[in-house]
Amino acid sequence: MEQTEVLESKVLEPKVLGKVRFTGDGGYTFEQEHAKKLLVVGRVYEVVRIDVGTCSSDYTLRDFPYSFNTCLFEEHEMLEQAFKDWRKAYFNLV
Repeated sequence: MEQTEVLESKVLEPKVLGKVRFTGDGGYTFEQEHAKKLLVVGRVYEVVRIDVGTCSSDYTLRDFPYSFNTCLFEEHEMLEQAFKDWRKAYFNLV
């Protein structure tokens, strides 16, 4: 009988970029309503991804399948750094 090797699978945890406090203010009304169904105003959440766009930017939070408009959170220096990195890449600035 042939012996089979069992491989152990590991779930990689995403790197936490920083923490932000949810305010529920800012953004569009539909974004506020959606976020308030899933998040608690005043609670701090861990950010694992930042998507910077020309019109809006989003945070992906640990343990959430959705991203949320950054306007729904208190300002944070990691967002400012993400904007700087985006401008550098988008406009090919050094």
